[in-house]
Amino acid sequence: MRQEHAKILCVDQDAKSLKGLVYLLRTAKYHVIAALSADKALEVIRKEQRLDMAVFNFTDTSRRLEKGQKEVAGDQLDNELRIAHALREKNPKLPILFMLPKGDPGIIGRLAAIPNSELLFPPYESNYLLFIIKTGLDGGYLLANL
Repeated sequence: MRQEHAKILCVDQDAKSLKGLVYLLRTAKYHVIAALSADKALEVIRKEQRLDMAVFNFTDTSRRLEKGQKEVAGDQLDNELRIAHALREKNPKLPILFMLPKGDPGIIGRLAAIPNSELLFPPYESNYLLFIIKTGLDGGYLLANL
């Protein structure tokens, strides 16, 4: 696949984090579609004929867990899982990258069950993140956790 034409859906409920991720990927010449909510992401999935990868950044979900807002964080996680399953239904082989600020066992277990997905833990060094995305787009194994 020609990398500069790869279409990547980026999902994050934190506007500042999403803006930074979108900027990084656009600078690397990817076509990026940003979704700040589950509803927006589901709309994109319905409309887009082709997506080459999806990247979920769990900044806000993890922040709420740290603050003890488990119910809100759980709802956000459920929304993000809904999006991942919708992507899976449309394209079972689509690479999905989940970026997790912390290794919460409940989140890890639920995300690890999604086929053809990888979990990435900090640090999120820009060049390393771009390498992981390029590797996933090339059909290779994502080596984020080795």
